[in-house]
Amino acid sequence: MRAGQSNPTYLLKCGKQEWVLRKKPPGELLPSAHAVEREYRVQAALIDTDVPVARMLHLCEDPDVIGTPFYVMERMVGRVFHVNSVPDVTPQERREIWEAMNDVLARIHRVDWKASLIQRR
Repeated sequence: MRAGQSNPTYLLKCGKQEWVLRKKPPGELLPSAHAVEREYRVQAALIDTDVPVARMLHLCEDPDVIGTPFYVMERMVGRVFHVNSVPDVTPQERREIWEAMNDVLARIHRVDWKASLIQRR
């Protein structure tokens, strides 16, 4: 998938079902860099909140399986914008996109992370 910036991201398909696999890149990494394990745990903890996240399906921390730790999640279908200015939309659509993004950011900030499983995972 083209949108993965720091961790390789792959679309998995089987019939009509689709999932996303994210993995650490190979090679020497800083200890806290590319922490797919942390990504998985945070998103899994957010599933019971009003923050829209994909359902996490499996975390594999064993590098012997595919070369590095990885996780698999359900695919969320939507639009991906590769340019922040979203030039290919109308001004009204651009406003709606930015308002939706601000709404999700506000939802993230309302999560009680101390009471949630985020802190414990």
